[in-house]
Amino acid sequence: MDKGILILDAEKIYFKWEQEKRITFMQVLSVSFLKYHLNSAFVYVRKTPTQEEVLHVQNFLSDVDLVMGDLNLDKYRNEDAVKINLFCKTRSQILNEVTTTWFNQLDHVLLDCSLFPSYFTTSFRNHTTDHHTIVLRLPLFGNTM
Repeated sequence: MDKGILILDAEKIYFKWEQEKRITFMQVLSVSFLKYHLNSAFVYVRKTPTQEEVLHVQNFLSDVDLVMGDLNLDKYRNEDAVKINLFCKTRSQILNEVTTTWFNQLDHVLLDCSLFPSYFTTSFRNHTTDHHTIVLRLPLFGNTM
């Protein structure tokens, strides 16, 4: 088994044209944790996505049990809450706390709780950025927390 090699699939990097410049708009890194039977995706979105952009990336996340990352969506804005629900499908929003120095939540942990009913998630201040670091802890099968 290869260890230590991380490859971004070109299909999972989305570009957008803004002011005649091509920018990286969204990145999705898919990772399978075989020991946990967990398909996951780590997502970064540069700016608040449109509903169409959320639906586009949701197509790649249909078989994913865990989504973590900066979705650039704040659940306290009504329009963003609708978009977060599109990401949820079979997953639940399990991180519910401020994740930026601006006192909003742009970073999310979405988990299929029917597969993992026991979990612990939180965030902590990262002094190199305006976003907190988000974490998730899952017990191995048969273990409890």
